[in-house]
Amino acid sequence: MNQSPKLQRVLLVRPDRIGDVVLSTPVIDAVYDYIKLSQNLEPEIDFLVQKTVSSVIQANPKIKNTIGIDLKQDGGLRRAYRLACLLESKKYDAAVILQANLWISLAVFLAKIPVRVGPFSKWYSWLLFNRGIRQRRSSVEMHEAQYNLQLLEPLG
Repeated sequence: MNQSPKLQRVLLVRPDRIGDVVLSTPVIDAVYDYIKLSQNLEPEIDFLVQKTVSSVIQANPKIKNTIGIDLKQDGGLRRAYRLACLLESKKYDAAVILQANLWISLAVFLAKIPVRVGPFSKWYSWLLFNRGIRQRRSSVEMHEAQYNLQLLEPLG
């Protein structure tokens, strides 16, 4: 594996239900601590979630911004492009996609985020992510929170 990338601005993505978002919160601490301790930088972490569950993340002091979307309205190529423009303007160093969604993954790719980490579990994930881990979450070999933390391994 290449040397660990220099990170400061990171986008975390978990666009599904409240329970899954809650189980992704250990990733916030892990990314924050990694940037703060090993890279000696002030972390800037944004979290992209469904609008209906954004309140779960907004109160976290380690999250700078919450980006709320509605997958029923924000799917499709045109909306992926609009999301890509928004994400590109934020100049992220990395995006960690904890749950792959075609339109959001495409937006992250189009936003030219240099490090795109996610589960290699969908056909498009092999095209749109440049780092990742093959996961078979349906086999339930570990807790959902552990699967989420496992996705950070390609970051170092």
